[in-house]
Amino acid sequence: MAQRHQEAYVYPTFCAQTALTSGCYRAVLDEIRSLASLSDEVFDDLYVSLCEAFLNQVQSCPDAHMDNQPIAAVSLERAKIALSLASAIETSDARMRYAAFSAALCLNMGRLITEIQVSLTDINGRHHRTWAPLTEPLDAITEHYRIRPIIGMPARLSEAVTPILARAVMPNLGLQWLSHDHLLFLQWLSALMQQQSDAGE
Repeated sequence: MAQRHQEAYVYPTFCAQTALTSGCYRAVLDEIRSLASLSDEVFDDLYVSLCEAFLNQVQSCPDAHMDNQPIAAVSLERAKIALSLASAIETSDARMRYAAFSAALCLNMGRLITEIQVSLTDINGRHHRTWAPLTEPLDAITEHYRIRPIIGMPARLSEAVTPILARAVMPNLGLQWLSHDHLLFLQWLSALMQQQSDAGE
């Protein structure tokens, strides 16, 4: 079970691939694979690559809106539910299901900027510098980090930067696939920004 956030804790970074194939997120990935109903090759290219990039970025960062559970755990569960609901729609196709899944997964990524500040540290928690989520994945730049909350930033700022962070973790193949359906792509962007789309949801 994923550990809940404690402000004094020094977190080690983890390997997303290991967490998805043999670690704490393996079970949910297996459920997502079953719901997606794609060949293993296509599923790996679209879903697994997205999940790995997402986990490498968010690591163990907490979601203060969900009792400080890890953003990764909360987001994967939400994305699984979104995929399940999309799969139950008779008119849905594989691209629509992927749009629902990826938007639900990346929905609150803006909170990495507006609600927490991540300090890159050594194993003893000594600060080196502050993480810049817009320019660097967390797993690639440190082996240890600490987290403290940021209070008072407007929710609309988080919603505005979420698509930027989502773009960084979306596989090129998946983004191209969504953009080939212009209306669906606009709905996907609206969902990420938690706005009502004039085109319809």
